[in-house]
Amino acid sequence: MDIQISRWIVNTFGESKVVATIAKIITYGGSVWFILGIVAILFVFKKTRKAAICAAAAALLTYILNDFAIKLIVRRDRPFVADPALAQMCELAKYKFPDGFSMASGHSAVSMAVGVSLMMHSWKLGVPGMIYSFLVGLSRIVLCVHYFTDVLAGFVLGTIVAILVYFAIVLIKKIYQNRKKKNENISASIKQ
Repeated sequence: MDIQISRWIVNTFGESKVVATIAKIITYGGSVWFILGIVAILFVFKKTRKAAICAAAAALLTYILNDFAIKLIVRRDRPFVADPALAQMCELAKYKFPDGFSMASGHSAVSMAVGVSLMMHSWKLGVPGMIYSFLVGLSRIVLCVHYFTDVLAGFVLGTIVAILVYFAIVLIKKIYQNRKKKNENISASIKQ
């Protein structure tokens, strides 16, 4: 199925340098520097600071899990390795070929982690964040850099990590507030 989807994309858009270039531009949206830029902008504003912290933690953890755990355990050929004709989209976009193996699209995983983190804080931030993450995943498929199922695996990984990070931060905040309240009560009772 994966190769059939990749071949269909190449047969449909393979001659279009415009589609390949747009996919290349969008795919950079899943890079570490782009995500750091988003987090930095969100961190500047007081209203979005909590969302920025969650997004940064989720993106970092997703990146570590994907690149230093999953890809070492499970390795799959990238589409253009299995079928050299599929390299055409990358060539049209003048996009540098990544290494020959992949498992779960790191770009889609990290961008989804950011999108879900933003969604859990605000719909206004979350909807554009989710659209952006889906576009990043789609761009990886269009460039034939990842299989369709690898992008889906990336989305699942990013979603799970974002949810775990969100609830971990909520729990840590609750514990901190309870301790602070307890210390204030002790201080108040000592003064009396």
